[in-house]
Amino acid sequence: MSLRRGVSLTFIIAISCMFWFSYSVVASEEKFVETQQEEQSLVYYRLHEAEEGKSIPASIFVKEEKILTFTQSAGGLSPRERAAILADKLKVFVENNGNPEKIYPGYRNGIAVGTYEDETLFTADVKSARSSDMSVSQLALYWTNSIRKVLGASELLNDFELFKLIAKNSDGGSGYLETGVASWYGGHFHGRRAADGSAYNMNKFTAAHKTLPFGSIVKVTNLRNNNSCVVKITDRGPFIEGRIIDLSRVAAEEIGMLGSGVSKVKIEVLGRV
Repeated sequence: MSLRRGVSLTFIIAISCMFWFSYSVVASEEKFVETQQEEQSLVYYRLHEAEEGKSIPASIFVKEEKILTFTQSAGGLSPRERAAILADKLKVFVENNGNPEKIYPGYRNGIAVGTYEDETLFTADVKSARSSDMSVSQLALYWTNSIRKVLGASELLNDFELFKLIAKNSDGGSGYLETGVASWYGGHFHGRRAADGSAYNMNKFTAAHKTLPFGSIVKVTNLRNNNSCVVKITDRGPFIEGRIIDLSRVAAEEIGMLGSGVSKVKIEVLGRV
């Protein structure tokens, strides 16, 4: 009796595994319904089958390799329109022998984008980022790296160097500007919990501000010497009257105010991660 039960159970498990494997293969296959532009072209896009009540996703192909998929409308444009715009820009880029090493993530009017020199290639929308469990800046970096990789450029690293690239490719960000006195903090605060829940590290480019949202990317310029750095807001403060931002030790050192302890600065919000 126990042998029969064992055989039956083994049979059921085997059938279940075969069904699950078949389902997984079918579910993972992408179904395209229409190809836009010539597939013989180095750059083109294809439309997916649409689910009822949802936008029709559109995937961009470069050298027959899918590099990204637009699933959401953004800026008044459907996924199809976003794909068409990016495909046209990449076609021109390829035809003109553009340098993929100059393709970077950045911010335009506070929106995370991918850029080539002064041109915006795409925007990274909030819904797509959330569905991928990313921030918009992470999504912009991911899509940027997909384009760079297929065109033969090196991938960018997701570290604080990214903040410098964002600053370099920013058009001024959200428009938030503030001028006042900056200070810095370290010492016994190092390793303690910051207000956003992270562990404060005085050797990373972070800062405390009274009101700016956590994750805000801020360019800080020392008005005494014009040195600047880019930091992420992770903490609250400073709580001394007249001061507008508290920098980490490394950020203070970057702009030349480590010795003085305080300095008059200008802060500009570039975006948010």
